[in-house]
Amino acid sequence: ARRAVMRAAIAELLALLAVALSASEREALFASVPANGAVLAPYLVPQNPGLGPNPFATMHGDSWLSDTTNYVAPTTNTSTIQRLIHVEGQCYTSAFNRAGDRLVLLCHTIPVLDCFQESSACSLTTGTKLVLVDRSTDVACWNNPSCQTFTVLDSVPLNGTGRAAGIYFYIDQDDNAVVANLAALEWYPVGSDTTSLERALSYDLSSYMVNGDDMITSAFPAWDGLVWFESNAGVVGTINLGTSAVKSWVPDGVASDQSCPGVNCPTGIVKGFSIDSSGVYVITNSKLIKFTSGADGMPAPAWSLAYDRGSAAFTCDDPGCGSARGEPTGMKPGMQSWGSGTSPKLFGANHDLVAIANNADERIAITVVTRSTGDVVCQLPVFPTNASATTTSFVGHLDSLYAVNDFGMVPGAGGSGAPGFVRVDVVAGQCVPAWNHADTTNTGCLKLSTFTGLVYNNVATPSALSSALAEAGSIVVEPLIGVACTAAVAPIIDAMAGLIVDRVTADKIADAVCSVCTDFLSRATCLACKTVVKAALPRVADHAGEAVCGVIEREVSGLEVDGSVIGRLFVDNYVLARDARSGALAYKYALNNGRIGELDGWTFFVSNQIGPAGELYVGTFNGMKVLNDPTAGPHVNE
Repeated sequence: ARRAVMRAAIAELLALLAVALSASEREALFASVPANGAVLAPYLVPQNPGLGPNPFATMHGDSWLSDTTNYVAPTTNTSTIQRLIHVEGQCYTSAFNRAGDRLVLLCHTIPVLDCFQESSACSLTTGTKLVLVDRSTDVACWNNPSCQTFTVLDSVPLNGTGRAAGIYFYIDQDDNAVVANLAALEWYPVGSDTTSLERALSYDLSSYMVNGDDMITSAFPAWDGLVWFESNAGVVGTINLGTSAVKSWVPDGVASDQSCPGVNCPTGIVKGFSIDSSGVYVITNSKLIKFTSGADGMPAPAWSLAYDRGSAAFTCDDPGCGSARGEPTGMKPGMQSWGSGTSPKLFGANHDLVAIANNADERIAITVVTRSTGDVVCQLPVFPTNASATTTSFVGHLDSLYAVNDFGMVPGAGGSGAPGFVRVDVVAGQCVPAWNHADTTNTGCLKLSTFTGLVYNNVATPSALSSALAEAGSIVVEPLIGVACTAAVAPIIDAMAGLIVDRVTADKIADAVCSVCTDFLSRATCLACKTVVKAALPRVADHAGEAVCGVIEREVSGLEVDGSVIGRLFVDNYVLARDARSGALAYKYALNNGRIGELDGWTFFVSNQIGPAGELYVGTFNGMKVLNDPTAGPHVNE
């Protein structure tokens, strides 16, 4: 242990020396500024021929997952126009078709919680849905706050329930949204004339999964036309769309590992993968692997790098732990699994580097390796000791990386992680810290605009309401259940007038009313909640909705929740942008608007995207918030 600490200290000392000795080299990365008003030189990621145009066809912009765009983005707080695409769901991911007139969203529905919003219908089950939105391409409309720039056209429910469900999809070169649905991969046309989502193609890949619990994490097209996919348990495969041939690689020992595809599975995959013309880069819970394919499409590892995934220092109590709940785990608070929280980031001025974060116990390390051989170039520990983790993909720009700390964040339940927002440069074979700020990130997907020179993040700070809830300690559940019941359960009961509330129906209603407790209550209290709800339902002779809810409110009046946990839902959320060169604060925009009844702007698990008009998309609880700045553009750095 002492040697490990000493090695880490020496690495940091060398990095500091590199800063002193190589400042001019580091700043030269940003010195080549174009004469078109842009701040930074354009970042030209090679266009994947199977993907829609960079940087609009994926969550991360391109197949390098660079999260860097050459388009303008908001810069002036006072002139920013704010819009909301209301889709009754928590939207994680967005992408655009080739013409930019169709926006596609991938969103989650959250049972009962959306019943608190007056403009939302109530969903009774957690689910994922693909949403098609008409997007205006009229610049004058974008610059007019009263002009309607979006119209929701259609949505289709998906069945994904895995830890990566509802996050990854892409739009291909033919304007099809390609999305995972359990163990199937599905194609939905989203061209300019599309007004509804109709499935055009589907590949059932269930026979290639490790077991019945395994499902597809993500998929991506390669330069040679193959479509690659990966599964929660660690399967990596290819689809030849011309011949319909499917080939797959299965990690050794996974079939007999009872932890797979759960959070502790060492071969598990919960993050997306990146692709360049030479291969596919996959991050599992224990290794970074580069794959290539043979003439028949069979995936094969070109190299593999085991990284420090940390020790089982925690007890798995996250709502997503599933069968591993209560077991020892190395999944830190705020993470999605016991392993790296970052997708492989392809970057480098010479197009030669790939970076991940490991999951070391005390401090995670940004780890940079060569794409060709997998040899480690450098490592740098980041963020505070014993409060260091990230589930947010880096931004990659030339030889620089930008990263945030997510330790302690609760995915899906709001709040922020431990402080930390850093830029790290690769200089002369060393990972060099360039700047570091104590921003508290509310998860998300960082975006860098080379035109504005700003890197955009989402942060959360305590509000008066969240602080009051935390100080209150235990909070009685009765009002919470009462409001949810009135909105969600009463209409159902009324529609069932004259029917017998049997055990199966009572179970479904109880799950709907109390599903929120898996995030906010202890396991024992959650079971108690369901028990009293199920007991209350059959005792109402006339099945009137209000009467049922009255019984439920009386029965659950003794249940309580931890105010500090509930308070996470009501923090103040901001878009925060820092100057990529200096780290100076350059833009901060409040999202909440103080509208508690609509949860308007509360960002539980967000994904930033920058659109063709320079608009910034921020996933929020009830849809997608869109910010555009008429004074900034539209402009593109070419």
